[in-house]
Amino acid sequence: MKHVAHGASMAVLICLAGGSAEAAITADQLWAAWQDAGAQAGLSVTAEAQAREGTSLRLSGVTVSVTTPDDPATAVEAVIEEILLTEGADGTVTVVPSPELAIASGDEVNGGSVTLRHLGGSIVVTEALGVLSYDMTAEEVAADIAISAVSMLPKADGTEARADYATTVSMTDPVIRVTDTPDVNRTLAFDVAAAALTYAVESLDEGAATSSVQTSTTEDLKVTGSFAAAKTLAMAELTTPEAWTTAFSEGMALTINATQGASTSTAKEENAFAPMELTATSLPGSFSFALSKDGYDLHAAGEGIKAVFQTPDLPVQEVTVGIGPLEIALAMPIMAAAAPGNFGLTLKLADVVVNDEAWGLIDPGAVLPRDPAQLSLVASGTMLIDILAMMSAESAGMTEIAPPQPLTLDLPELMVSAAGAMLTGSGAFTFDNATGTPVPAGTADLTLTGGNALIDRLISVGVLTEEDAGGARMMMAMFMNATGDDVLTSKIEAKADGSISVNGQRVQ
Repeated sequence: MKHVAHGASMAVLICLAGGSAEAAITADQLWAAWQDAGAQAGLSVTAEAQAREGTSLRLSGVTVSVTTPDDPATAVEAVIEEILLTEGADGTVTVVPSPELAIASGDEVNGGSVTLRHLGGSIVVTEALGVLSYDMTAEEVAADIAISAVSMLPKADGTEARADYATTVSMTDPVIRVTDTPDVNRTLAFDVAAAALTYAVESLDEGAATSSVQTSTTEDLKVTGSFAAAKTLAMAELTTPEAWTTAFSEGMALTINATQGASTSTAKEENAFAPMELTATSLPGSFSFALSKDGYDLHAAGEGIKAVFQTPDLPVQEVTVGIGPLEIALAMPIMAAAAPGNFGLTLKLADVVVNDEAWGLIDPGAVLPRDPAQLSLVASGTMLIDILAMMSAESAGMTEIAPPQPLTLDLPELMVSAAGAMLTGSGAFTFDNATGTPVPAGTADLTLTGGNALIDRLISVGVLTEEDAGGARMMMAMFMNATGDDVLTSKIEAKADGSISVNGQRVQ
């Protein structure tokens, strides 16, 4: 089914930058370069009319069509009403599109639409040594996204229910630069800065009888990164594990680095089970992501978060949760079947606190220490794994699939502190995979401080019974040694013969 939408888009033009590095910086050649870039990306880019007006080229009815390999019919089609390309005396081309682009897909039963908007936007295109640069400024750029579908649940009377979602995302005073560099792998680099990023999301599910509204505003957004395309495959062709394997092998890679200022968010959920309102504020933070044949690497950090929950289901007016500096990192190899790849996990939450009213729900007498809780976990290691090969084998119905093989595991930091008790630990292991089942060899050391005092306090507030506490103390006595005033330690040893001992006592 063919869907036509009218308007224009800054974003579409920037996306078409990929593939235009060989074009001379004239309006006609830039237009031809966009068409070539579209073909490389699996898009068809045409215009109903072209008119030369002195140093300008006016394009009318510019159509961008997306097709899928298994369906020769047009899946999505967007028509940009007008684009004006003006050649400057300094060798640049200024691109000014119409203020809106609307794209529709699907039908009235299950479908969606995207409207891209800009206010006062233009793009200046320059060329130097084969590299094209696209510099965009605007007062605002925004996207309106709407999705309508059939709910997974019917209405109470058994009739079909609707599930509708609407999202608006906008950037204030954006400054964007995209460079297109021809090489063995054509590379698009991007640099985005905006005074503010805002979004609003509304959802309504008639079948589930739920609705929600969410908003967020983030100040001082900066994003940089690059995308290196595969040599022979367009993005539209990346539909199978085999295609992704080829693309990664050809050097396809993505990197993103972002920083942000303070942000505020709100959320309101209406339903019959747990209606809730949330207000959150966040201090500045950062984010990075890398994806290539070596694997993916994600890292996020922030200076702190404060969230306030309100719900009629709780006997207190509100629950406030605060978190100080926090850090989350995750790394995993993707194509590491022949040589070891690195994996890692970091989770750090500092100064986690809740308000006294929330504490009072379980500890009205303030028996438990209310010092801020702390969590720190750092782990890393190496392994043999080929995720794409495993996916390909599974889709082909193959049963003989090489399983992931851990080789090393390092645990340099483990620390959990809450309610007056603290658990710390560290360790390192290697693994023998000769039998098909990883056999660890190495040691880990654990120290628990204040554990018995915490058990006594939990009994006092009624969270634990004497019977439950007796079982916990018995386990602690079996696997930990007393080395000080309410200090227990444990050494876990794993050997190459498959045996495991705790404090010299063999348990396997």
